[in-house]
Amino acid sequence: WMATRLDGISRKGRVEMALKVVALDPGYGSTKSAFNKKAALIQTAVSRVRDMGMSTIGMRSAGRHAHIVTVGEDTFSVGEGAWYKGDLSNTLDYASIISPARMAVFYATLAQIAEPQDFTEPVFLVVGLPVALLESSEADAVVDSLRKLKREHAFTVDGKDYKFTVERIRKFAQPVGAYFNYFYDENLKMRPGVKGKEVAVLDCGFNTLDLYAIIDSEVMDTYVGGADVGVKLLIESIHKNGHSICELDSRLRGGTLKPTSEQLTEWVGKIMGNIKTRDERNIDFKRFDVVLPVGGGVVVAGDKLRDALLARGANVHWSDDPILDNVNGFLKWGLRSLSN
Repeated sequence: WMATRLDGISRKGRVEMALKVVALDPGYGSTKSAFNKKAALIQTAVSRVRDMGMSTIGMRSAGRHAHIVTVGEDTFSVGEGAWYKGDLSNTLDYASIISPARMAVFYATLAQIAEPQDFTEPVFLVVGLPVALLESSEADAVVDSLRKLKREHAFTVDGKDYKFTVERIRKFAQPVGAYFNYFYDENLKMRPGVKGKEVAVLDCGFNTLDLYAIIDSEVMDTYVGGADVGVKLLIESIHKNGHSICELDSRLRGGTLKPTSEQLTEWVGKIMGNIKTRDERNIDFKRFDVVLPVGGGVVVAGDKLRDALLARGANVHWSDDPILDNVNGFLKWGLRSLSN
């Protein structure tokens, strides 16, 4: 599933139907969506809403900030505080990406940037998938299962009814989105000076670190890989007190769970130690014209990661919003592919 050519733009001159482009980056820490030049994210925390009857009368819910999503007969609580509304349905199982619970998180995220009346045309869905998944024995089954998303989607988010039909789907490895975001400007034109450059994307998410190197929209197979050294590893080293990993992740985001400088240094050391080629050789960052650190882990690691990369000779391009780079890039690619 690591397609050699990434641009995928039709040059056959056929007339395309009118489509709305929606981008989806279903991360294990945060689910990101982009639509109509806007992007949003919600913590990937989801539970089935528990019927409490009248037992909470006179009390305010601790989970009141979570979004309520109804799909058919199922009602889910999504985002921060979902753990207060019912038992969490979160799983790191790759096959869960299109489960009803994970789809509810996608719907809640999309509803932050789209109104029901926006979907007057069918949807072209561009999806980013983890490199670790695409290298696993589950890849064929999971990627094939995405075909089930080509259907009508009807759901309610916080009282608003949405309905759209997915007409077309395109899949990429998640770090490819960051490359597209770097390669194309806001007008979907190639940025000056990027042609011919070797670009290495380091995508540090909740569960994994992914390395993905590209030159002129072509994958450099030698420099594709990953390891389970994402933010989850840091959280587990800080605090284990009976709270779910989602709750601890929320506290880390909110600043109430703070790693020490020593804990951050140790974690960044594990990240750097796992950036290797497919045959387990250490990477010489000097060979790349640009290194793009992206993902939520990049925000957490901050200057410690930047300094470690610079010390290894990397020409680091640190974006303004590394968490949304992947999904913004997928939106650009989708819009550009339709315009061509």
